Amino acid sequence: MNNFLNDNFTNNIVLFLNNTKNTNLHKFLLDMKIKFDTKSKKEKLIHLYKNCHYLTEENYNKSININRTNVYTVLKFPIKTSESLKEMAKQCLQNIVKSQKILVDNKKININDCIIVDICNTSKGIFSGFHTDFIYSNFTGNAFNVWYLIENNENRGNMFLLESDDYKKKYTPCSLDYNSKDGLIHLFRNSYTDAAKNLLPFTKKSRIGYLNEDRVKVTYTNIKNSECIVMSKHLLHSGDEKRKNNVRGLHFRILVKNEDGSIDYNNHYKPSDKFPKHKWDQENKKLYGVELFDFA
Repeated sequence: MNNFLNDNFTNNIVLFLNNTKNTNLHKFLLDMKIKFDTKSKKEKLIHLYKNCHYLTEENYNKSININRTNVYTVLKFPIKTSESLKEMAKQCLQNIVKSQKILVDNKKININDCIIVDICNTSKGIFSGFHTDFIYSNFTGNAFNVWYLIENNENRGNMFLLESDDYKKKYTPCSLDYNSKDGLIHLFRNSYTDAAKNLLPFTKKSRIGYLNEDRVKVTYTNIKNSECIVMSKHLLHSGDEKRKNNVRGLHFRILVKNEDGSIDYNNHYKPSDKFPKHKWDQENKKLYGVELFDFA
């Protein structure tokens, strides 16, 4: 019964987030989140950002296994920016697959293996604070994140990446605890339900691990127009809250199918007439028959 209620609660949160995505309400909520961030969080972010590194040539055009931690690459390719968000995301994906730089266990992916989810217009707000994405509390299989810059003519305006050998894949999805002390950065769970609970007073966050602060590396991704960051879903990242609204770009996530054509879906799935091809294996938490834009 508790699982059923939790799944329905999660589904309602997902529905709300999807309905507000890329709207002025979405931007307002993110802007308000930054405005009311605690003093300790802001101080910790400034401290972590202070000694950040910058991208080098070694970060470009390298092959990465997206089922590992602390991995990312930067690719450069043009897309038709007059198209819809969906079409731009598809163009990005086609170019990423064509690069043959994205691997799972050293095997190249192809576009038929991919599902596009959670497409966002980056001019509609920024998510500040290091995290791995809570969408991966639902989609638990292999996946990667894409951040494409269309236009930014200022010296700043992208994001920060945080690498740590202490990070384990089982921590995904999570966020940093900015009240951590004694050289340890604690992590807390970052699922849809945890994110909602954390908005309530007198609730304790679910700590799941920690990073040694003296062993983290923070990189500022000062990418240029028409460049694209592709990163493992297990890489902590944070938007740059100083970014101006005139930055144009998009970001989205890619799910990679299992060898049997399914995706791992850790939630209750309710069949609908909208997706008659979807077949739900409740026992194994797998969903079959999902096509490229079904969750976009």
